[in-house]
Amino acid sequence: MKVVVAGPVGAGKTTLVSALSDAPPVRTEAQRTEADPAKPMTTVAMDYGRRHIDDGLTVAFYGTPGQERFEPMWHILSRNAFGVIMLLSAEDPDGPQALGHFLGYYERLLGDIPTVIGISRVDCRPEAFDPLSARAGDRHPDIPVMPVDPRDPESAALLVEALLTQIDAHGSTVLDRLQGVSGMQFRVT
Repeated sequence: MKVVVAGPVGAGKTTLVSALSDAPPVRTEAQRTEADPAKPMTTVAMDYGRRHIDDGLTVAFYGTPGQERFEPMWHILSRNAFGVIMLLSAEDPDGPQALGHFLGYYERLLGDIPTVIGISRVDCRPEAFDPLSARAGDRHPDIPVMPVDPRDPESAALLVEALLTQIDAHGSTVLDRLQGVSGMQFRVT
């Protein structure tokens, strides 16, 4: 099952994919062109990790680059995705605009795909959580919004559990969409 991990630069996507992966993740990082001592490297293609869940289910996580100039990768990595984990940082002063931008982009690209929103660094700026959560709720009241520490595998796993619940709730809608778009055939047993 393919899950896209999306959001702006510095939200913690690479860290989240690493925390969720059973094996060392694949990373494609390069030196940033803009000087930022707090974040000298950035993802330029994708991060990839996978986690084996009960009953033989494997979830593959594809972390997208956060910079707009890598938008073609967002499109490529989203192909045949079952769900999206949207990650934002509470410390990002542009968080509300980034939330609207990324939700809009993935809604246009993937339609009504199961989505969860994780807000990182809430411990550093707790007052940012409620406005971000309210903004998401105004636009999509059915999308869960949760604080997350992307470094903590248990915290990261809660996002995955919430997303799997969303996927289960969408059930046949997700399978029908994938079959129609990609010609894939799924058998539910």
